[in-house]
Parts: sequence; structure tokens; C-alpha cells
Amino acid sequence: MKTFFLIFLGFFPALLLAQTYDALPTAHITLDNGQSVDTLLEAGSTYSGKAPLEVEFDAGVTIENGRLHYDWEFADNAEYAGPDRAYDDAFSRRIERMGTYYVRLTITDLDTDSATVYPEFQITLSESRLAVPNTFTPNGDGVHDVLKVSYESLVKFHAVIFNRWGKRIFSWDNPDEGWDGGGCSPGVYFIVVQAVGGDGQEYEVKQAVNLLK
Repeated sequence: MKTFFLIFLGFFPALLLAQTYDALPTAHITLDNGQSVDTLLEAGSTYSGKAPLEVEFDAGVTIENGRLHYDWEFADNAEYAGPDRAYDDAFSRRIERMGTYYVRLTITDLDTDSATVYPEFQITLSESRLAVPNTFTPNGDGVHDVLKVSYESLVKFHAVIFNRWGKRIFSWDNPDEGWDGGGCSPGVYFIVVQAVGGDGQEYEVKQAVNLLK
């Protein structure tokens, strides 16, 4: 009996070193194409969006009693060659260039020296696009009341409105906003737009705009 008791004690430390946590890694998309969103992904999910895109990654760990090491790898290739790394339980990332990005988390339990690699997140950003209308009708009917661009994946944007004499009368830096005519009379105005896409594409648009009522 004494021999059995000693053998049991020999195994007892291993029982104490059982995994001390549960984890559910998530990716919270908070910005897509410059617009606020609220999308939660679990590990192993894929997502297609447009730049700029902001993501908050969280290990989602419930710790009972243990010492954990976090290793996030963020790469633009499936082989994880030369990845960026983060070592906190949570981190955020703003993505502004087109392409496919891979993110995976490894958690090592330092008490047991065991490591768990969780399924990766795969995030793809599309090519950019910019189109500027040449007519709008700010008459309060709810249709084309504001001169706004149509776009995808723009990371920089600046637009300026000039009157026919070249006087600057309005500008904006958010592609989701626009010009409502600002009490101006019907006629021909001019718009200059400079923008950069997440794919590196540079845009410069100079054209006439018809304000109709």
C-alpha cells in the first residue's frame, strides 16, 4: 500500500498541471470602407471588406489559474513568412492596403508547456474605385440632394468645389459626406477630387458639376 501511495504521489503533480484556461478567439470588425460596422468573427472565419478596415482581435480567454503566453501572427501570406507579431491577449489593427491577410493565435500554458494553435482568421480587402457624378438637384425632394462620390476602398480623400470664377466655396475630406449646394444658385460649378485607394491607386478628378433645381 505504501508503494502504491508513493506512485500515486508521483503522478499527482501532472494532475495539477492540467490546462488552466478556455479560449474563444474573436475578431471584431469596427470600420469597413470608412463606415462604422459591428461584425464579430470567430477563429476560422473569413471576411471580405474594403479599406480602411479596423479590426480588434481578442483571445477570449477565461483563466482559472495559470500563466499564459500569447503569440498573434499577422501576415499577408498563407505561409506566415515575416509576420508582424503581438504578445498581448488583445490587439487592434487598421488595414489600408488591398490583399488577403492571415491572422492566427498560439497560446502557450507556461505551467504545462503545452501550446494550442487556433484556426486562423482570413481577411481580404478589395480593389479601390471612385466615381464622381456631374449633376445633382438640391431641391429637398430626397433624391440627389447632395453631391456625393461613389467609392470603395479609399484611404485618403479630399474634394473641393469652385464656382465659375475659380473661387473656392466648399471642401470636404470624408468621402461619405458631400456638398448640398450651400444656398448656391443653379449653374455650372467645378469639382476637384484627390484620393488614394487601398490598392495604391491614385485618383485626381477635375470636372464640371451641374447644380439643378
